[in-house]
Amino acid sequence: MIPEKFMQIGAMIMQNPEMLQKLAAAKSPQEAYEIAKPALAGMSLEEFLAAAATLAPMIPANLTDEQLDAMPAGGIIRAFKGWVKDLPPIQ
Repeated sequence: MIPEKFMQIGAMIMQNPEMLQKLAAAKSPQEAYEIAKPALAGMSLEEFLAAAATLAPMIPANLTDEQLDAMPAGGIIRAFKGWVKDLPPIQ
């Protein structure tokens, strides 16, 4: 289950096209954290990574850009799918 706080942060990030673009270009989870940090309301790196790790199994690797464009949450999925796969599995 995705933590409620992380869902709220995701909704806020979805309203910021520049941040979405930067997150999509992030090369690592740590870089994504630094990009999103202004929107994280004091969330620590460890909390961010744990919340993001809950997303990894929910993001199909084979989604096309066209499919993402057609989805309401396509922008946030695109922003996370490149680096979330590098997170360790949830224990």
